[in-house]
Order: sequence, then structure tokens, then C-alpha cells
Amino acid sequence: MSDSITFGLNVLGPMEVSVGGRPVVIGAQQTRTVLAVLTIGAGSVVPVSRLVDALWPERPPRTAVLKVQGHISALRKLFRLAAGEPAAAALITRQPGYQLDGATVRSDVHDFTELVDRASAADNPHDAAGLLGRALRRWRGPAFADIPAGEVRRHAERLDQLRMLVAEDKAALELRRGRPLAVLEDLGPVVDADPLRERARELLIRAYLGLGQRHAALACYEAGRVQLRKELGINPCSALQRLAAGIRDGDPAQPGHPARPGHPAQPAQPGPASTRPAKPGDPAQPSLRSTRPVSRAAGR
Repeated sequence: MSDSITFGLNVLGPMEVSVGGRPVVIGAQQTRTVLAVLTIGAGSVVPVSRLVDALWPERPPRTAVLKVQGHISALRKLFRLAAGEPAAAALITRQPGYQLDGATVRSDVHDFTELVDRASAADNPHDAAGLLGRALRRWRGPAFADIPAGEVRRHAERLDQLRMLVAEDKAALELRRGRPLAVLEDLGPVVDADPLRERARELLIRAYLGLGQRHAALACYEAGRVQLRKELGINPCSALQRLAAGIRDGDPAQPGHPARPGHPAQPAQPGPASTRPAKPGDPAQPSLRSTRPVSRAAGR
């Protein structure tokens, strides 16, 4: 087999491929899509029918199976050119499809989740925040940014949601460490990308309060309230409403600290339900409202 060959498959951004430390350029979009689906299923057999659906979700051509075989052959040729026959042999034909030898694959997703797991086990906010920061720096952009296929996009959205959860956890830790500027840096882009994330907005509001910027905190709350009414027809959750009322009254409860992550307040009106954070391979649907923290330290 290909025990001595390591595949680098980095997907937290545009997909980057290396074999044995050598970059591999895959020009054809459909060939890149085939590799992306194999990467998602690394270590398991991906049926040919799944690859066909990924490439042609509506009307596959009569020659679809032959075309998939052609893309597999093209990948093996590229791997062979980069690192010899052992690299090509890592792409296994196994009924009812193909398997990328999981033991040979190293990905930035693995690095990211490993750092998040270590942060979850950390004993203090300083160490946990540092590990989560390292995890977030593994990202180069949206997951699978250059692969438009529907199945890949659905998996990418789950990864992107996990990234936001980790950013929220890091922000909660930074608030506990008295570093509100770091929260603005971490969560500004998160709230811009997904303005309905109420946990992120609460942390952002508290960061403004930690900097003494009461008017900016209220403006942040109001922007979220308007967006929720416009998009979902609901009010902010009761925790955010209480926070805003406290700011207006000049006495917000514990301005430097968020409500305890993992125990979100009930929404003022029915809204999308909370879910536990999804691991990269889980099919769980992300929540539009508050979600539980990934890092154990962030919930303390």
C-alpha cells in the first residue's frame, strides 16, 4: 500500500493538494470535484453513483460512469507523476466505487479539529484561547471555496458553521481575559457574514461595553434587532433584550461577561431551534440562533 506517502488535502479555503510534499495542480473542475467528494469520504468507499450525482445533479449523461472513471484515471496519473506508483495506489477501486486511503491523508480539517479538541481539554482560558486562535488560523477562506458542487457545498457549510462556533468560543474566552479588542477583531467578520447569530452579537455588544463604547453597543444590538425582524419576523432573544435594556438604564449586568455559553435564553418569539455544534462529518443542521460552545473552557 502507500504507507510512506502522505497526501495533503487542505480544504479550509480553496482546495490545495500535495502528494509526498509536492504540490499537485488539478486544473479540470470536475476532476477537482471528484477529489473533493473522495476527501469528504476519506477512509470509506464512495459509490460511483454518489460521484455521478455530485457532478451531474439533474441530468447525468449516458456516459457518466465512464467519465467518472476518466477523472479517477486523471487523478491517479497526477499522483503518480508527483510521487510514483505508491501514490497512485492510494486511490483504491473498491465496489461499489472508490476509496482514498484514509491512513495516508493529512488535512487542515484534521489539524483544526485536533486543536479545538485540545482547547476543550485545556484547564485555563489563556491556553484554550491560544489553541482556538491557532485553530482559526488554519482557515484561508470559506471551506472548499472553489468547489461549487451541491454535496461539497453542504459539507462546506457545516465546516463554516463550526468555524463560527469556534470564533465565538474564543471571543468568550477573550472577554474573560479582559481583551475586548480581540473580540471585535474575531467576531466583526462573523457577525457581518451571519448577522442572525445572536451569541456572536451578544459577545460583540459586551466587547463594546468593555471598551466603554455604550452607543456602539446599542447600535450593534439595534442592527441585529432590525435584521431579525426583517429576515425571520422575530425579536431578539430575551437575554439580548435584557442586555439592551440594562445598557439604556446605565446598568448592564456584568458588562464584561456574556451570559453563560451553552445555556441560551429562550427567544421572545418562536424561532429556529438551537443545536449542538456539528463535527465536520456530522449531518446536523446549523442553528440561526444561539448554539452551545465547542470549547469546555469557554463555558466556564
